[in-house]
Amino acid sequence: MQNPDIRKITNFDEFPAAKILKLMRQCMPHIDHDLEVLKWQYFNTPNGNANLYYIENNNEIISFFAMVCHRIRVGNDLIVARSAQDVMTHADFRGLGHLHVLGRIARESILAAGEIGITFPNQNSERSFRRNGWIELCQVPVRQKYLFEEEITRRTKDQGFVIKAVDISLLKSKKSIWQETDFYLGFNRDNNYLQWRYSKPKQVYMSFIIGDDMGFIVVKIFESLDGKILHICEFFLKQKRDEAVAAALDFVGTLATQWGCYKITAWLTPDHRYAKAFGDFGLKLQYTSRFIFITGNETILDKINKAGAWHFSQGDSDVY
Repeated sequence: MQNPDIRKITNFDEFPAAKILKLMRQCMPHIDHDLEVLKWQYFNTPNGNANLYYIENNNEIISFFAMVCHRIRVGNDLIVARSAQDVMTHADFRGLGHLHVLGRIARESILAAGEIGITFPNQNSERSFRRNGWIELCQVPVRQKYLFEEEITRRTKDQGFVIKAVDISLLKSKKSIWQETDFYLGFNRDNNYLQWRYSKPKQVYMSFIIGDDMGFIVVKIFESLDGKILHICEFFLKQKRDEAVAAALDFVGTLATQWGCYKITAWLTPDHRYAKAFGDFGLKLQYTSRFIFITGNETILDKINKAGAWHFSQGDSDVY
């Protein structure tokens, strides 16, 4: 293929679902992709449609690159962001530079629009992002805690508040808890975003309000080959209520025990203001060979290339 047939779409009406699903099932047979999930992921976000790039050969899609639309809080501003996801090439066409070409075009679009690019690539696609000028921000801040029966005790006294389950689809549209966290950088977790993110088809999440709208938690129970794992997908409190972090983590630990989990996982950077509480709870940072990458114009990068200022969570990744 000397002149690859490169295409870009942004609307569901143009979406070649059958061809893309065929490629996904060839490249990632262990993941159950279907049209319902892809429509939710690419076209139902509250911030706009994805930019989808692909290459065709003999009427088959052989390479694909998705840039899902979000907004990221940067100080007091909200900036459009594109999250690179589902980056893949058919096995018969690898090594020909197709992903490099699609990635270059996608990045040029980000730079021209003054947007932020962010991605959590696997090791197979990481080099393509490096070659196209993406910057390594930090390691994916994976934390984990193994649960043992003798450790199932409360570490905190009664804090004078309760943590109760909430139907995330019924969150009020007024000012959200996220707006009062005062984190400098992070995916904009307003109520519209949270309602979309945790309506992912075929997934079950549990969401909780801490006290009287003090904070918010979302968890997911995952059945692994070794047993059940509790993933903390969201965990944030209003800025002036950080003293409740330890008690909220105790609640998560109790929940994990009740569900018979053997491990809890979370994402949290080492310089985060919750880091000491997470460490004391036993959620320790783990070594990983995976990294978070960012891109943008020079002005954007000056604002976002600050790993310690980011609030990341496992919910930022489409995997969870």
